[in-house]
Amino acid sequence: MAKLSDGDAFGPVEGLETLACDPRLVGLLMELRQRAQELTTSRSMMRVVWALGKLSLKGKEVQAIIGHIALLAPPRLSQFSSQELSNMLWGLARMNDGVKLQVQEAIPLAYAVMKAGASRLHSFSIQCLTNSIWAVAKLGLRGQEANVFARECILQIHSVMFKEMSPQGLANSLWACAKLQCDREPVLEPEVANRFCVDAARRATASEDLLQLFFPQELSMALWGIAKLVGRRSRTSSGTQVDDIERFAAAVAREGQQRIADFSPQGVSIVAWALATLDLADLPETFRFFEAATEVAAREIEQYPPQAIANLCWALNRVRYKHSVLSSFGKAAALEAQKRMDHFSWQDFSGILSALMNLGPQVSEEVRSLAKKLVEKASKECSKIGTQAILNLALSAVRLRLETEVVRPLALGISETFAVRGQRLSAEHSLPLAPRCALGLGLGPNRIPRFDP
Repeated sequence: MAKLSDGDAFGPVEGLETLACDPRLVGLLMELRQRAQELTTSRSMMRVVWALGKLSLKGKEVQAIIGHIALLAPPRLSQFSSQELSNMLWGLARMNDGVKLQVQEAIPLAYAVMKAGASRLHSFSIQCLTNSIWAVAKLGLRGQEANVFARECILQIHSVMFKEMSPQGLANSLWACAKLQCDREPVLEPEVANRFCVDAARRATASEDLLQLFFPQELSMALWGIAKLVGRRSRTSSGTQVDDIERFAAAVAREGQQRIADFSPQGVSIVAWALATLDLADLPETFRFFEAATEVAAREIEQYPPQAIANLCWALNRVRYKHSVLSSFGKAAALEAQKRMDHFSWQDFSGILSALMNLGPQVSEEVRSLAKKLVEKASKECSKIGTQAILNLALSAVRLRLETEVVRPLALGISETFAVRGQRLSAEHSLPLAPRCALGLGLGPNRIPRFDP
């Protein structure tokens, strides 16, 4: 079943989403649980873990099976081949694909597998290395041993200059490198991470049609990784590095524009966010991607998750001539946000309004209507909203010139909330913003929150 579910090999497979509820599979898992003690060879244990991960199966039967393997495997890990170790890690990471940890028993087993593989990385293939580092990042493994393992994987991948690496491997390694650098104490020196990005970008654009081999998700993952690792620093790096990163980003934007219908909503927003983060929003290729993206996104806005809508608004706001791409999408985004008020976070709302308020005279009635509803809602929930989000909402209300009777309850709510919190706002992020918000909303100078210089 796991082999046949491979969409890359056999195309889309219908019915996979209902497979976990199929009573025949449930019966198979129950039988496997009862006979788990018979899994004594490295190959059998690896295959079970890999298949469970491939099918993204969860539940008490899966937890029990992994629990048995977690007891049986560690004494035998020296007998596992490099590929079996890598496949085990990959399968364990796939089982925990999501924000919430799904299979608790997977973590101690993953640490044991990682330790067993650490001394044998020289025998890992490129695919094994990329799968392993992706798994470590996905599982969020911590500690000195995890850092050393991840660092050695990255350096070994880099040492062969990405030879024989598949598009998926390149995307996975960039994603994992960015995740490891940004989610914890960095595992790489900044210059090493930067060179890794530059050489990956150079490898991906080595031939004109190479990016055509990438799936849309791989394009978005790779560009996201580079944007997280390099960010706006790309403009201050040496000319060659800027050229390599910019060439790759422009090529992804071009591919994205041509294949926009194949991208998921999340993929569209990730590419847009990455292009803006890299400070490349004004490239011709980027602008054409934004035009295609906003046309599709406005038409299919119901399918876009809140964060994707917010990220796309944020990215479009970085375009010099934003009105042509942001106006129509902004109207659709404002309407959709009003329909799904209970599904958007305050951070999403504040990001959307912060972008749309900059349309100036071209602000639509839909945007103003959203702003009014958010201000009214926020007035009653000030204590539940983060400082930066509520200040962004307040500034948007001021910039959009909402009626006094609409904004005054928000002004009072902000004043009371800050007084209760006794909050000392960061000068770096809020000092330039808060006085303007407070005064614009009608707070007197004695009602403005206190700031640390």
